[in-house]
Amino acid sequence: MTKKRKILLKFKTIFDYLKHNKIQAFLFVFLLSLSIRLLYVAFIPSKLVWYDEIKYNEKAENLLKNGTYGSVEFAPGEPFFIFGIYKLFGESIIAVRIAEALLGALSCIFLFILGNYLFSFGVGLTSAVIMSFYPFYIFSVGTLFPIVLFLFFLLILFIFLYKMAETGQWGYSLVSGILMGIETLVIPTIIFMFPVFFLWLYIMLKKTFLGKIGLLLLVFLAFGMTVFPWSYSNTKKMGKFILVTSESGHALWQGNNEYFDGFSRLGPNDIPPELVQLLKGKSINEQDQIYRKEAIKFITSHPKKFIILYIKKFINFWRIYPKTISHNQYTSPRNKMISIFSYGILLFLSLIGLWQTRNRFMYLSVIPLSSLFFAMGYSLFLTSTRYRLPIDAFIILFASVIIAQLAGSLFKGANGESMNYGL
Repeated sequence: MTKKRKILLKFKTIFDYLKHNKIQAFLFVFLLSLSIRLLYVAFIPSKLVWYDEIKYNEKAENLLKNGTYGSVEFAPGEPFFIFGIYKLFGESIIAVRIAEALLGALSCIFLFILGNYLFSFGVGLTSAVIMSFYPFYIFSVGTLFPIVLFLFFLLILFIFLYKMAETGQWGYSLVSGILMGIETLVIPTIIFMFPVFFLWLYIMLKKTFLGKIGLLLLVFLAFGMTVFPWSYSNTKKMGKFILVTSESGHALWQGNNEYFDGFSRLGPNDIPPELVQLLKGKSINEQDQIYRKEAIKFITSHPKKFIILYIKKFINFWRIYPKTISHNQYTSPRNKMISIFSYGILLFLSLIGLWQTRNRFMYLSVIPLSSLFFAMGYSLFLTSTRYRLPIDAFIILFASVIIAQLAGSLFKGANGESMNYGL
């Protein structure tokens, strides 16, 4: 027996063992992903680098010291998560990063479960292992961005959506609605996925018309009740309806103005002088209204530029390597190459995976279509690599369909037997 054949046979033996001992498989993935993330956390400086994570941390500190959240330009999910860690373990950035490492490792398990549920054990295991090593997800646990928290609940949400679609049970509907509410409080742009969720569920549910409407209404009510306390409190405080944040007008203007090229957005100090004068002395609420008015004026006055900007922003959402407005140790050419040879390759393979599974498109469509709507929604405002990261898990999932099939072909004949690693 050749050395290569011995290696392949050993891998096959390990795979077969894990396939028949799924608890051990889950434990293997969890420990692998957790150890990688903790190792990364141990070697990075205990300081904050990015503007948004500094702001999220300030909100958490304000909750800890004063019991108040302050202005609502940022969604509350991540600040409250940080606050909870501070409350339990003391004001420690490292403690937050360790908690995010745990959530990241658990997310690998949930992707494993989703891949196994939709495709096969081989696809589930492959996607979980890739996610364990995925550079962007390892990097994310070292930041205080809401990416890790959002992805954790997003994968659970998709598992429950599929359970709801297949069983039509009220419990799955209730939990799905609650998860959609939680996700909205973490990253509000998930609402762009909702039309796909509801349409897909309506098509897939094996119920009468009234049965479908009842289940979907329960999802909507559970979502509304989850978001309502936060929305009501801020609407009362600000004097206008606020679903989650008060910055929608500002975000709309940032992505739709004559100074923006669609890729390199304006920094906080790049606001034109004439707009500065309009904003001077105004409240946050009034400033947001001014931003919205200016954005709408630009869109209606320059429809062609708006369309061009929209296309550029949509392309930027999927770009192969990050392009940021700030520069630090994380924006080096080396990290760009890491992105190209991780995300870039996986994106290409995922497109092949989508084509390979086209005969099951209706069943699987909620994943690619909701991801597409997520990108389209963001493109109305601003886009960046960071905003895309939560759906990279689904790129990994569909890429794993092809990788698992290739592995099956490679292992086939290692001991004279046909292998079924793929679909």
